[in-house]
Amino acid sequence: MDFRDTINRINDLTFQVTDKLGFIAPLATRIVIGLAFYQAGSGKFRHFENVVGFFQGIEVPFPAFNAGLVASTRCCGRCWALSRGGPAQRARPPPRQTLILV
Repeated sequence: MDFRDTINRINDLTFQVTDKLGFIAPLATRIVIGLAFYQAGSGKFRHFENVVGFFQGIEVPFPAFNAGLVASTRCCGRCWALSRGGPAQRARPPPRQTLILV
C-alpha cells in the first residue's frame, strides 16, 4: 500500500463519517433558534401588560389581541416551523406576518 492509497482511504472514511453526521449542524441550529423564539414568546406572555402598553404607545390597532397573537406565534408557531425542517422553512412562518403589523 502506497501513500496515495492511504490518503484515499482516509478521504473516503472522512466522507462516510460526515455524510452520516451531516444532520447534527442543522439540528443544533433549529434547537438554538427554536429556544430563542420560545424564550422571546414566553417573555411576552410573562410581561403581557408591558407588551400591550408598548403596542398602545405605537398605536397598533387592537393592542391586546395583537400582543397575544405575537406572543403565541413567537412561542409556539416558530418552534413548530423550525421542528418541521425543509418545507416549513420555505413557507412564510407566522412571526414574519405578525411583525409586519408592528
